[in-house]
Amino acid sequence: MRTAMPERQCIAYHEAGHAVACLALEVPFEYVCVVPQGNAAGHAAMPSPGDSRTAVEAYVVITLAGFWAQALLTGTGAGDECDLQLAKELIARLADDPAEQKRLFSRADERARDIAGYFLPEINVVAAELQRRPCLTRDHVREAIPRSSLVDPSERRYSSWWTRE
Repeated sequence: MRTAMPERQCIAYHEAGHAVACLALEVPFEYVCVVPQGNAAGHAAMPSPGDSRTAVEAYVVITLAGFWAQALLTGTGAGDECDLQLAKELIARLADDPAEQKRLFSRADERARDIAGYFLPEINVVAAELQRRPCLTRDHVREAIPRSSLVDPSERRYSSWWTRE
């Protein structure tokens, strides 16, 4: 069993998971912060996904990636209820049938866990940077991660990842 980590460190891993998932899925974001905003302990600022099914699906995965990054790196599965609620709301936009919603959620959750696991070294780097500087722009996140980590289409890029079965 892992020892408990300070809350800010857990939040940094959580928010780093969102940021790295955005980069991996090629979804733009403005910044990621470990500064509380409203009821959230941290946040990632992203534009609305709009009506594109592909974009909404990617946002669901990004939303769940924060939980998985925190769980994999800290050993704590405490998640953000706001993220969970947002994921459910986004999935409801994709399907009316509860069974289909459950299937989509399970698929997105599995993919979020896969991304968090695959990009664990990058998440660790971004989390460490968030502990030094509480807010990072997309450019700061990209600078913190070695360029080779996210650009090799054959091995480390997930842009077409959602459609893989």
